[in-house]
Amino acid sequence: MKGPRLDRVEIADFRGIPAAGFGPLVLGGQNLLLFGENGSGKSSIFHALADLLDLSPDARPFNAILADARCLKHRFSDPALTTGHVTLHFTPVTNGAAPAAPMQWPIGGVRPLGHPYFRSMARVRGCLDYRAMLRTSFVHEEADGVNLFPLLLGSLLRDIEERGLGQTFGDAWDEILKDAAALPGEPPPETDPPARDDFSHAAGEVEESETGEDWTEEKPPPRVEDPATVVANRQRAVLSKKIVAFNDAIERWRPELERKANEFLRGFKSGAAIELRYDVPLSAPQWSNDPWHESARLHLRATFRNELLHHPATFLNEARLSGIALAIYLAALHLATPTPESGVADFPRLLVMDDVLLGIDMANRVPVLDLIQKDFADWQVLLFTHDRVWYEIARQRLKKAWQHYDLFSVRIGNYEQPLLCEDHKHLARARTFLGLDEVPAGTVRPPCDVKAAAAHVRTQFELTLKRGCEELGVKIAFDSQPRKMAAKTFWDALKGHRLPFNPEPTEAMRNGKLVRVQPEPQKVPVVPPDLEQAIEHLDWVLNPLVHSESAPRFRQEVEDGIAAVETLEMQIDRALGRELETIAPKWELLLRLLDWLRRKLTQSTRKQ
Repeated sequence: MKGPRLDRVEIADFRGIPAAGFGPLVLGGQNLLLFGENGSGKSSIFHALADLLDLSPDARPFNAILADARCLKHRFSDPALTTGHVTLHFTPVTNGAAPAAPMQWPIGGVRPLGHPYFRSMARVRGCLDYRAMLRTSFVHEEADGVNLFPLLLGSLLRDIEERGLGQTFGDAWDEILKDAAALPGEPPPETDPPARDDFSHAAGEVEESETGEDWTEEKPPPRVEDPATVVANRQRAVLSKKIVAFNDAIERWRPELERKANEFLRGFKSGAAIELRYDVPLSAPQWSNDPWHESARLHLRATFRNELLHHPATFLNEARLSGIALAIYLAALHLATPTPESGVADFPRLLVMDDVLLGIDMANRVPVLDLIQKDFADWQVLLFTHDRVWYEIARQRLKKAWQHYDLFSVRIGNYEQPLLCEDHKHLARARTFLGLDEVPAGTVRPPCDVKAAAAHVRTQFELTLKRGCEELGVKIAFDSQPRKMAAKTFWDALKGHRLPFNPEPTEAMRNGKLVRVQPEPQKVPVVPPDLEQAIEHLDWVLNPLVHSESAPRFRQEVEDGIAAVETLEMQIDRALGRELETIAPKWELLLRLLDWLRRKLTQSTRKQ
């Protein structure tokens, strides 16, 4: 564990979470993969973290004024109830040390600005939801291409801290808008010097020159600058300085942002690359009603299969557009908060994503998971999704240091109550149904149910087969009807799969000389014969009628099935970790030694 992280999250009386709350959401410093159906409350968890760590001037207050459209209190809770809160608990910085005090945001109270982690966490928070991703699907029909300036400031770069500015892009932008609004609303009227007419000239009101001659033209009086104009000019000078610094910051970020985003896009294997051009920098406004900021242009251009696209949104599909937006956001976040030189962060770094992969096709979602695990290993990542199929795939992919939860909702009176359940692996559930594992304190043990345990064992067996075939690149006979792709299809393919290895060299006499001989490359099965026999002996595992009411099951078979599937998982992990290539030569040497001993014993017996 690298530095302090979230230990648990408590939320009550906030948005879709009633005063009774739920959970708590126990993380223990690990990452989180959360499945929640639409309306179950997962977006409320997202906003609890995002709103708590919001430093912007227009951050939403956590109050009990239900008439306020921006009120964050649960709409069906007692208006007089003041027990609502969002509280973060932390793990210790190092083992044995005391953790930091909880960070609490009570209803009716201010954000915990004085907490030692608050400002650091708020400035580098990574909170992105599907709404920000969907903005990239809007069609831009500008003559000069797609303008990313509003999108970057509105979401993608808003919370990113820029060292040259000494603040986030969002804070700097808010200051510029505030200063621009303070300028005069319209230019002051022009004041011309008083005109001299023929009458005044005839009356003798004529200035003489130093030589005594009359002026033939009127001499303008000394110009007195209007005080309001002086103030406005000073305001514009200060604002112009901030805008120059802002433009410089964007230009500093642009090349690195483009490079890192393209690096991530290559990992997504979308075939697209981007180019960012700050062609029209932000200019200084003259008056508060001047639509000056609408002219800034940060152009996005994309290449797809080596073809330049001036208008990517009119050609690329939603999956590639979402991939581009996600790559830009993650690149900005990664560049803004690099890994500390010590390798240990002194505050939790949160990356919270709510259904951001919704617009990305399934084939490109797995590379996103790989990117998160590789490039954000020192972050605490919280992934939310309402897609059950994707959740199961991600659950198989994300193993170490990940917590898994299911979020459901139950009807209570006139509102929905979120119900949070820790999602144990299927084999763990099978052991629970058999009474083999201890249940947590305060949890009711489910009744012994051998059939339910068998169903979980079969489910895990199928998931293990699919994962093994996918990650080992096992060829499988295709069938256009997915229902016909039974477990036996994957099992036959996996047990027949072989991994190559080179046996250890041997010594042999040739032409009276002892030489080393390298045997031909051989292949070792992923599934060893004894494991293959053990699984096939349990024919009920491969029986598609496992869910049928009439299919009898025996407890010992189910327990043997648990052990067999666990062994199969370990064997696949060994193959993926290339351990089999190390073990196989040792097996080959052992078999060779046993064969030599057998021959020696045979020769000794013959002599006797």
